[in-house]
Amino acid sequence: MKVSTFDSRAEANHYNVAYLRPEYWPYRRWLYYPFIRALVAKGKLSQGASVLDAGCGQGFFTGLFAELGFKAMGVDLSATGITSARAHYGSTGAVFEVGDVLALPHRETFDCVFTRSLGPYSAADFESNRVVTEALLEHVKPGGLFIFDYYTRLKRKMESPDWRHHSMRSVRKHFESYPTARVYFSLRFDTVLLGKMTFCAPLMAANCLVSKITGLGGEALALVRKEPAIRTFSTWRRCVNKLKAILLPTLLTQGFIDIQLIDHISSYAVVFLSI
Repeated sequence: MKVSTFDSRAEANHYNVAYLRPEYWPYRRWLYYPFIRALVAKGKLSQGASVLDAGCGQGFFTGLFAELGFKAMGVDLSATGITSARAHYGSTGAVFEVGDVLALPHRETFDCVFTRSLGPYSAADFESNRVVTEALLEHVKPGGLFIFDYYTRLKRKMESPDWRHHSMRSVRKHFESYPTARVYFSLRFDTVLLGKMTFCAPLMAANCLVSKITGLGGEALALVRKEPAIRTFSTWRRCVNKLKAILLPTLLTQGFIDIQLIDHISSYAVVFLSI
């Protein structure tokens, strides 16, 4: 597996200065509230589900998740950003922590992990380097949802020295090894009108065309459902042995079965369940 070369200390220092300015990123609530609402509807997240906003900055999106009825936690490297987030969005019920989202002690804790324009994704090897995605998926419960959201412009020659505008081809390439991944592109205002119906192939094609022609920026998205863990041979053996320990005394006492037959049945059951 490739190693991420992202400099977290430099990133934290940069945003500790940048976030001294309130609302450093001038997000429009009227545009992003329906966008996030449509995303969670598409992902079939139930109200009350736990959501981690990885790289939350000054807490704007964490606050939106909390307003929509989710148990939202925002984590960011920048202490200044977290202070601002608590001041502006603490009243929504969202909680905030300073931390590195790639090294959190929250394994399989959240129903959903959301990240928007996370710094480490702005990398030349984005297509092939999945270290960041794998780290974030570690925080998602089996059966839970990972939402990748990345601001980009699809028009050629729109590159910025500070930000890589990934193509949709690159996004598909990055997520091609995840069987449950579904990739979309939204211009945001489409969700104001259509809600979750925005996330379909025909509208995605139209949005991509608009961005390529006009240079209008949008959200490259991937929704990845984390598949439940596959039980191994040893796991099934432990389960069968536990069941045997519970049932064996009763069965022997009642004279229903002998211990040798139970051992044979247990062995066959482990092999069958592991297939």
